[in-house]
Amino acid sequence: MKHKPFSVYSAEAKNLATQLVRKTSGIFEAIQGKNNVVITGGKIQLAGNEDQNAVAEKWIGYLREYTGLTAGSSVLEAGCGNGDIALHLTTFLHRDGCYDGYDHSAQHITFCRENIPEHIARFKFRHIKTQFGQQLNHADEGDNIFTLPYADQSFDIVFAKNEFTQVLPDQMSQYLTEIGRVMKRGGTCLIMIFIVNCESENLMITKPTPMNFPFNKGLFRLQTKETPSRVAYDEEWLLEKLENAGLKMKSIKYGSWCGRKHYLETEDMLICSKV
Repeated sequence: MKHKPFSVYSAEAKNLATQLVRKTSGIFEAIQGKNNVVITGGKIQLAGNEDQNAVAEKWIGYLREYTGLTAGSSVLEAGCGNGDIALHLTTFLHRDGCYDGYDHSAQHITFCRENIPEHIARFKFRHIKTQFGQQLNHADEGDNIFTLPYADQSFDIVFAKNEFTQVLPDQMSQYLTEIGRVMKRGGTCLIMIFIVNCESENLMITKPTPMNFPFNKGLFRLQTKETPSRVAYDEEWLLEKLENAGLKMKSIKYGSWCGRKHYLETEDMLICSKV
């Protein structure tokens, strides 16, 4: 059943939501401060007192449960960061499995190459320049529209923990097309993203949180006026782009960002299969 995009709500309702969000901006800043990486007892820790080990182990569980990850899977991680999940996969994937990871940070990729055991040749890391939230992405080799430097139908699983949270519409459409291209038929992708639907629209108006997206751009919304900014997408638009990319939505695990009482993570988890 189709739902109304947020753009059809009255200006009065949207202005009220925006004012309420601004009143909570101090809380948002406090939460952002708590989300910074800190060193405690010689151990790197992330938001919610979860260290990198715990986060990586949790994600291995997600991949096994929602994508069918096996020891022989071919895996691509978009936005691999410092390789925390990759490191855990080195003890999970056997000789028939492989992992590729890329990141926009050259520093992260250097760290991965230096810290993932050298004898595991099946684990490869690549630096790909991206400018999310500003303009179309560009690969290292040239100025063409962003393409992933991998062959068609290369991967059983593609996943992104936070790569899509600042992607604008033209980038998103192209990115999904590229994911569909590099996935094998029957493969699965798992993407963390912010999705706007009837439920989240209602919660943003009636019970706004510091994670609201008050700046309405039609089919997507921004969290702040500045760019790059976190982006939330209209669910129907997103499903249409998935279909165009040869991907089929299997399920969505909705997140807590808009104030839901029942959730898996902060962001929404989009799980798709390659048609």
